[in-house]
Amino acid sequence: METILMGTASAASGSGRDNTYLLLRVADDCTLIDVGGNPLGKLKTLNISTHHIKRVLLTHVHIDHIYGLPSLLWGMWLDHRTEPLVLCCHQCDLAWIEQWLAHLRMSSWPATIRGSTPAV
Repeated sequence: METILMGTASAASGSGRDNTYLLLRVADDCTLIDVGGNPLGKLKTLNISTHHIKRVLLTHVHIDHIYGLPSLLWGMWLDHRTEPLVLCCHQCDLAWIEQWLAHLRMSSWPATIRGSTPAV
């Protein structure tokens, strides 16, 4: 498994650094952990297709961890992606994320949201 730092800035990104988010890659199976900044530009720089992103894990709903998600979803739609994307989040954020995606009119595209509670 390869861990790729997509952004390494703090909550306030800089001119050359996106907010902190990661990509975990095992061959063509990729997981994004949070989505900051410019995910489509970063993926293109890395020569990773949006079709290789199988899931997105949102650690929490602070804007610096989620604001790149609409851009990522739009890019997947533009790439004619039809396979479902799994969005994972904490159970307490599930309703908020579902409402946010509804405002983005994502209901016509197969994004699946899974809420989970952390193990104690």
